[in-house]
Amino acid sequence: MKIESVVGESVRQARKSAGMRQEEFGAALEPLLGRAWSRQAVSTAEQGGRSFTAVELIAISKVLNTSVSDLFLLPPTVDSIELPTGESIEASRMFELSHGAYAAQDSDEQLDAAIAQLKAAIAHTAAVTASATASSESLDEAWAKLNALKVTKFLFKPTPARDEE
Repeated sequence: MKIESVVGESVRQARKSAGMRQEEFGAALEPLLGRAWSRQAVSTAEQGGRSFTAVELIAISKVLNTSVSDLFLLPPTVDSIELPTGESIEASRMFELSHGAYAAQDSDEQLDAAIAQLKAAIAHTAAVTASATASSESLDEAWAKLNALKVTKFLFKPTPARDEE
């Protein structure tokens, strides 16, 4: 996949997440670039049909409230990008290039911490659920006993003697 296609797809996703139509997005670029992009220009960019200047990438990021580096994130289905010379760059290396050399390492550490936190939350939820289930069963049992006592008391309640007149 070409990098222009990666950036274009990222622009499309960010624009849609922002709730902007192509025309609105193109118009929002005007104050930053000195000219608006037409709907066709936005469409061409989103389809990977054009290259981007550094100024355009900054303007796009500002309008879409994202980072320039996030525009270079490869979709999970893409293993590498192809340069005009035919050389390719692997996805992991592309991430390092676009997010910094240590970003991948930091990301792994953060991911490991988040996974550990998620596992702890799941374990806690399981314990709370088990406790709630036991409490619920105990309440159901107590309620059943109470209802049985009410029925028994009602059925076998001595009737008051009637005064005969």
